Amino acid sequence: MRALSRALAVLLLVLAARAAAETSPRTTAAGALVHYLEREGVTKVFGVPGEETLHLIDALRQSKTIEFVLAANEQGASFMATGYARATGKLGVALSTLGPGATNLVTGAANAASENVKLLLITGQSPVKRPIGYHQKLDLTALFSSVTRLSLEPKRAGSVVAAARRLVAAANRNPGPVHLSLPADLAAMEVSAREPSKAPRGRRPAADPRSAARAAELLRSARFPVIIAGDGVLQEQATHTARGVLAFARAHGIPVVPSAIAKGMFPSEHELTVPPLDAFARGKGADLVRKADVILSVGYHPTETFEPTAFNPGGKAKVIHLSTQKLPREQRIPGMDPALELTTGLVKGLGAIHRALGEFRAPAAAREAARELRSQHASELARYSADLRARAPLKPQQVMGELRRALDRSGQALVFGDVGLNKGFLTQWLAVKRPGEVMVPNGLSTMGAALPSAVGAKLARPELRVVSVSGDGGLMMNVQELATAAKQKLPLVHLVLIDQRLGLIENHQRRNGLTPAGVELGSLDVVALARGMGAKGYVVKRASQIAPLVARALKAQGPTLIGIPVDYSEAQAAADRLGAQKLAGQGRRPRR
Repeated sequence: MRALSRALAVLLLVLAARAAAETSPRTTAAGALVHYLEREGVTKVFGVPGEETLHLIDALRQSKTIEFVLAANEQGASFMATGYARATGKLGVALSTLGPGATNLVTGAANAASENVKLLLITGQSPVKRPIGYHQKLDLTALFSSVTRLSLEPKRAGSVVAAARRLVAAANRNPGPVHLSLPADLAAMEVSAREPSKAPRGRRPAADPRSAARAAELLRSARFPVIIAGDGVLQEQATHTARGVLAFARAHGIPVVPSAIAKGMFPSEHELTVPPLDAFARGKGADLVRKADVILSVGYHPTETFEPTAFNPGGKAKVIHLSTQKLPREQRIPGMDPALELTTGLVKGLGAIHRALGEFRAPAAAREAARELRSQHASELARYSADLRARAPLKPQQVMGELRRALDRSGQALVFGDVGLNKGFLTQWLAVKRPGEVMVPNGLSTMGAALPSAVGAKLARPELRVVSVSGDGGLMMNVQELATAAKQKLPLVHLVLIDQRLGLIENHQRRNGLTPAGVELGSLDVVALARGMGAKGYVVKRASQIAPLVARALKAQGPTLIGIPVDYSEAQAAADRLGAQKLAGQGRRPRR
């Protein structure tokens, strides 16, 4: 009798659940996914639709809070999502179809992985039962697994939202891109329209007091301590974290050298900051770090610099590695293998070390060296910027000085750099006035990222004055997104520094005593190119034209492309000298 009662109770529960399912609101799996993205605070999805994403596009069409932004190319969409994420601190979302659409997203995924940018990349996929190798069907989870934190393909319609939530949770724990492969048949199936819950936020462990005490002990013993601030600063309430770094530096009298990626978070005029490390460990920042005997690495990872051992030769400086993630084994290389690791939130970790240090102030030597380097840098920039009557081609240092003048006239700004010789000059010579106003790519170092990143940022935060800067080679890699900016009527400005060459590659050829080859670009008609894409185009002839032209363009009704012929001869001459020295050491002479 008791067994019969239990069986009846179970049957009633099943019938009740079935009745509830039949009467509860229904939607497609694609609709449920869009509703989940709404819950996560997503406001833009960037992408290119395909047959396998029809139901997802339709669900986005019906969303009251998410706008689908059609990009010209899926790679451009991935960088728009990156710009959106950088500008807002929110999850960026990019969408493609299967096959070639998905493969176009891979570069953006790899770039985001190298720079720890939170992206959700959604690719359409053939129906579940169709085998790999069917027309356009690739194993997308295998394709994306090496360039994302996690890649999933649900096998049931009811598990689509759960998969997305799991992916976003993974991105929250370890900031970076994640990937959802969504089969077309599942996207169209009906599921319950239950209210989805948001993914859990990433929680950082508290700082270990013993490790903090050991870090304080190392800093007290230092004669020349230096802080390197890296891209981790951008991952946790970036402005708050950067201020925490500067407050710690001021309390203990330790100068700060940002990496190229973190450059934009640290005002150039701060008394304890120096120009950043560039990708090749050159410049004033690298000069300061090379003198250090203790380095406090705050959110910095060796992948941010092409030669991370160059500023700590022989590992003479002890490295304290403070990061939200433990340093991977493959990044424990000579010169940057830490003597001590603290794995916690950056502000938490700095607070713990600060408490352990008490009233300690570092010796004055590092501060005095930083002051001298800052003074040298300011004098050099003033020399380059003195002659506003200078005619094109212009020195890139002067271009950066004039861009700064334009930004000072224009209110709150956000500048995206690109890759090439132009990046080195932007990193070293464009002054930062407000935390968060400059973004420099220095992880995967993808040419062509600047323009679409600027599009995503401007759509995310229309109140910002958005500028992107690239060389002519970088511009041509994603120039199609200028048409996207024009379609969206975005008043953003792209400066293209024109030398008609792949200047950085030529520079490396010269540094190695090689004859430049394979680096000559064709001429670029900036005005005609811009006009053909619905934008305005100008070519600068004098330095005095840059600041007023940029300031005016930032108030226009659409995008503006400004071509600036530049003279990189100083950089190339320096490369020739290094190449000659290298060959002389081998008993050879350069051939030109």
